Amino acid sequence: MALKGEDYMKILMRILVATLLLVIVFAISVNAEEPEISDDKGQSRFVAAREEMLAQREAKAEEREATAEARAVKVQERKEVLLSTVEAYSPDMTDDFESAFTDHGAVHEALQAIKTSAVEAFRSDTQEEIIVLKEALQEGYNEGNITKEEFRIGLKEFKETVKVTAVEERDAFKASIEDLLVAEKEAKEVRTSLRTALKVAVEANDSEAAVDALEGLYDNFLDHIQFDYDKLEALNNYLGYSL
Repeated sequence: MALKGEDYMKILMRILVATLLLVIVFAISVNAEEPEISDDKGQSRFVAAREEMLAQREAKAEEREATAEARAVKVQERKEVLLSTVEAYSPDMTDDFESAFTDHGAVHEALQAIKTSAVEAFRSDTQEEIIVLKEALQEGYNEGNITKEEFRIGLKEFKETVKVTAVEERDAFKASIEDLLVAEKEAKEVRTSLRTALKVAVEANDSEAAVDALEGLYDNFLDHIQFDYDKLEALNNYLGYSL
């Protein structure tokens, strides 16, 4: 069926009714390429632009990976320093801290797994929608019912709408766990104070103050782990997954 010049917007809105699967990441990229408008010779005017876009995407991915690796190193160093301090001032708490670190790692892996699954599903569904839209726009272009500019605008508006929708879904989830986020922010402030107190105690070789700070940090750590589990449960419920 021929596509009228104004009909591409109707197609756009129908396709947008597809999945609104949440992408909780504090930056979302849609894996969609610039439109390839094939002329009678089957050539694309956008090959160079696409290759540049893919190169930029790869560079950003490498940058994110490097940042994550640097953060992991910093976290490991902080963990080792804390455990050595525990061993020095309160050795009977060593097993408790190590167990807490194991539990913390497990819940973080679960959170990362569900986030990755959501991102991959969102991108896959979005790509399928883009393919359908491209085919419809290409048909309209081939039959002379829309121009190349209308083709590009149609696809661009779709991708922009997808990004806005994803951000809105992310913000809606954050709003649904606002109480958790506020409580965790307060706990983080306490954690910072306890770390400072521990540092001062160690520098002064004040065993009693060091033990008090370590006990406070341990309790705070358990609260943080519980926060992660609560967030995991909320995320599963929001996405409709099963724990």
